Amino acid sequence: ILRRKAEGKFSRAAAMYFTRAGLEMASGETISRHRAARFAPFARVADLCCGIGGDAIGLAQRAALTLVDRDPLHLSMAAANLAAYGLQANEKEIDLTAAPPPDSDALWFDPARRVEAGGRVFTVRNYQPPLALIHQWRARTPAISAKLSPGVALAELSDFDCEIEFISHHGDLKECVMWFGPLATA
Repeated sequence: ILRRKAEGKFSRAAAMYFTRAGLEMASGETISRHRAARFAPFARVADLCCGIGGDAIGLAQRAALTLVDRDPLHLSMAAANLAAYGLQANEKEIDLTAAPPPDSDALWFDPARRVEAGGRVFTVRNYQPPLALIHQWRARTPAISAKLSPGVALAELSDFDCEIEFISHHGDLKECVMWFGPLATA
């Protein structure tokens, strides 16, 4: 059922693995590739909170990629989904609330925007891991990007010095992206 639903997002959906929440939160390959273009100058990128690996599809085409998630099932699914595209990445099981991200030239951060029961989170203060971790990570890795809900209240982002991009696909607003340091273009 999920593979059929994923056909609009992924050209190789029939060979991929999904959870319902993972599919709903995953960016499709078109958006993933659009965003990944900014990561082209960086040799090593970490995909933090990789989930099922939707974002990894574009990133792994641009750089040596490390998948990071605290859930070993997500790591396995992301690696298998990359393999469906003939791509690969290193995998690290890390709880980012307890340990820093791996050494990388750039970080892609996709915090959870849903609660365990499946409902959506409407404030960045409740994202998991917390969005505020970016402030700590920037000292070591200035090139960071983060995916947010497209309905984010811009006032909640006033503590962040970054470019903010909204991405739509076929007329539907899909996501908000924060770009820090050398990833920012505006």
